[in-house]
Amino acid sequence: LFVSELQRYKVNKWFTKLSGLKTNEIGFFAIGAEEKPVETTKRGVFVCGSAGGPQTIPDCVAQASAAAAQASIYVKEDKLPEPEPLIPKPIEPEAEPRIGVFICRCGANIGRVVKTDELAKEAEKFPNVVYSGVALFACADTGQNEIKEKIQEFNLNRVVVAACTPRTHEPVFRQACLEAGLNSYLLEMANIRDQCTWVHSKARAQAYGKSLDLIRMAVARSAKLEELKATEVETTKHVLVIGGGVAGMQAALDSSEMGFDVTLVEADDHLGGRVKKLYSVFPTHKRISNPADGLVEKINNSSIRVLLSSQVKQISGFVGNFEVTFETHNGTEKLEPLKVGAIIIAIGTSLFTPGDKWHYKKPNVITSMELENILSGRDKDDLLKNSKHAVFIQCVGSRCKDEGYTGCSRYCCPTSVKQALELKEKGIESTVLYRDMRMVSRGAEEYYRKARKQGILFLRYDLDHPLKFNGNKKVESISFEDTLLKKDVSVPSDLVILATGMVNEKDHSETLRQLTKVPRGDDGFFLERHPELGPVETCIDGVFLCGTIQAPKDISDTLTQASAAAAKAGELLNKDKLYIEPTVCEVNPELCRACGTCVDICEYHAPGLVVQPDGKEVAQINKALCKGCGTCAVWCPTNSINAKHFTDNQIGAMITALFEDYHV
Repeated sequence: LFVSELQRYKVNKWFTKLSGLKTNEIGFFAIGAEEKPVETTKRGVFVCGSAGGPQTIPDCVAQASAAAAQASIYVKEDKLPEPEPLIPKPIEPEAEPRIGVFICRCGANIGRVVKTDELAKEAEKFPNVVYSGVALFACADTGQNEIKEKIQEFNLNRVVVAACTPRTHEPVFRQACLEAGLNSYLLEMANIRDQCTWVHSKARAQAYGKSLDLIRMAVARSAKLEELKATEVETTKHVLVIGGGVAGMQAALDSSEMGFDVTLVEADDHLGGRVKKLYSVFPTHKRISNPADGLVEKINNSSIRVLLSSQVKQISGFVGNFEVTFETHNGTEKLEPLKVGAIIIAIGTSLFTPGDKWHYKKPNVITSMELENILSGRDKDDLLKNSKHAVFIQCVGSRCKDEGYTGCSRYCCPTSVKQALELKEKGIESTVLYRDMRMVSRGAEEYYRKARKQGILFLRYDLDHPLKFNGNKKVESISFEDTLLKKDVSVPSDLVILATGMVNEKDHSETLRQLTKVPRGDDGFFLERHPELGPVETCIDGVFLCGTIQAPKDISDTLTQASAAAAKAGELLNKDKLYIEPTVCEVNPELCRACGTCVDICEYHAPGLVVQPDGKEVAQINKALCKGCGTCAVWCPTNSINAKHFTDNQIGAMITALFEDYHV
């Protein structure tokens, strides 16, 4: 619902009066505590998305899953029975294809670039097409209902949807087919939005021609589609959480409270991670009640099995049925292999280590984490006693192409503001040298304004005008061009604090990446399934992410993601049986010569060599492990491997259709 600022304020005011909830100082729904980012001030009521403040889509999705997790825990005694899966009616294998084509306008995304009505008329001329129509939004309820109605009315046994990317919307249309009694794998999609109207919006005639080609190819392939049936596997009601920082502990606690057995494995000899070492947390300045301390206490009082000084050695199996072996750092304790249904990765990441460029070796130059150690009393505070003016330097190891992380680390700006206010309490004035102040998270902008009111100075620099560190034994001042004033400025510096960003160096998590097969991005962080719609899921079924292993973030976002990951794992394991995608590869044993090529090249360890009853050795593919990527089918020298749902016959039909003229 998109409303004006005044309307939103009125709606919130009405709802808060009705529900008894509180709002924050800018009118959004308030949360009860920073360590509980989706809980409101009223027990049993949760908030997610932009109701709690301006959010990006990934944050909204993660918060929604986190709120669902907390709500599930709240009502865990009142679970609804799992619905029985829909069983489509079978079609005659030899029946003539009866294809229905549904073209989506997608509002203006497709409709303003190509003439969808003309596409529908042309599609009627293609072989085996008995219905062709246009929908304003095919993925909306009205569009879904129309698809189901036309399947029944025209007795369709194949469906083609020309719309957006199947990566996000194919499950929606598959469900519609299933509810209409049609096998969901008799659906084919033509991506005429992302691959056509979006990229060719300024060449409308060519975009129309390409759209028609894509639909023609989809129709040809759909005629060759076959019914497929998902494979059933039992689930193990056990969650493994790897990493004992705040993300791992929150995910473990939520999973445990949902009713699952949980094992939490941590490489260090203690829980809490880097957060446990903080002097205080943003923006509450809480010192005694550090979020990590509260989580550790809850873990100790729970049924969660904790393995300290341990790490994962091997992972085998598949979603719902992983088998994990461990090793301890001291090697004295032997741990038995563990069967789990889902794995949550929460190993965190490390901080950038500055080099000579930042004069890090000089005695009065420290990192923001080292300042936390001084403030908390773990290191001597001699530097603070002898300092009257501190200088914070932002983006050290962040937003840099030649060092550290190329993106924004998100937590650094709020942390520097927090630390500057803490130094202010000790009588030390601060200047923050920034490239862009990015006050991410709820209440951050107000926090920044508070710091400015208290006299903390913010000056802007950029990479085109590098900072100059003055002084021999220590940095006595920093000179630079203020890009807003367009003047050279020199700032005295008794103490220099480098706001270092988060980095995920290869050796930090490479072993785990190899074990889980979760891919990395170019920046070194683990990749989520979809940056907006699947922020805590991975491309490996049953493996989830949370915390800074996925990308830099603050404590609040980390806790939200942890609950979201637990929600996704819980959604998976709440089912007694899982249905694995049937779009896998299979071996024709009559053609296989057991050369082992497929075994060597498969990243998912799906193929293996087995001996048949007649004594012949052949390759066999574990359907639960196979991802249907088709690599083995391409490399097989005897062409004995077939990629189901992407057969040579189906792909060949598309190629033939592209170069044939179907126009009447």
